[in-house]
Amino acid sequence: MGEEEKVEIIELYDEEGGSEKFEHLDTIELDGAKYVIITPFIEDLKDDVDDNDENECEIHIMRHATSDDGEDVLEMVEDDNEGKKVFEKFKQKHEKDYNFA
Repeated sequence: MGEEEKVEIIELYDEEGGSEKFEHLDTIELDGAKYVIITPFIEDLKDDVDDNDENECEIHIMRHATSDDGEDVLEMVEDDNEGKKVFEKFKQKHEKDYNFA
């Protein structure tokens, strides 16, 4: 295989100043809004794979927004219908890239 896939890492901070790294999987535009699809970043994937053949991937759907002071922020999508619509578009776009159960 020739080309190595580039991984984009996003570091998110909570209100208490804690941070966590995520891998950016895609950005989806839907109904005039931008959504970022991310998964927790695992430094060494071999350490996280168990004996089971199925590898599940936890994803988060975040909506791009602007804070009151004008900064770009990501907000967790909490509306189930909104999340399902975004995830369906993500699945359609990446049906050949991932095995969706």
